[in-house]
Amino acid sequence: MTDKAVKLFDLEARRLIATLPHSASVGALAVSPDGKLLASGGDDGTIRRWDVATRQVTVQVTNQQSVSTLLFSGDGKILAWSDHERAVVWEVAARRERASYARRLETRGFKSGIALSPGGGLFAFGRQF
Repeated sequence: MTDKAVKLFDLEARRLIATLPHSASVGALAVSPDGKLLASGGDDGTIRRWDVATRQVTVQVTNQQSVSTLLFSGDGKILAWSDHERAVVWEVAARRERASYARRLETRGFKSGIALSPGGGLFAFGRQF
């Protein structure tokens, strides 16, 4: 059983400080470099961008598939994610998709990885079957 939530912990105090509800199990998480934003990706394809201070959702995006990986660029301006069919590069401030890359082979049960250069100019993704 899953609790369909993201749990935030204060590592210094060693305690739970917040539980952020999600509509499905959460399979991917990313924190912006400045620590002000959190992105969560659900098994239902829902991606939420949270304001860490207020614990509020500031943007919600619906992806076509369950989200397997999420990450922010080094400058925090780009959020990227992947699922088993595609990878997406998204502009945080503009709240829009910059690019989407379809994967030619549709196979479930693989490990995937994505990477962004600090300024978000170079994007890489790959997978292992």
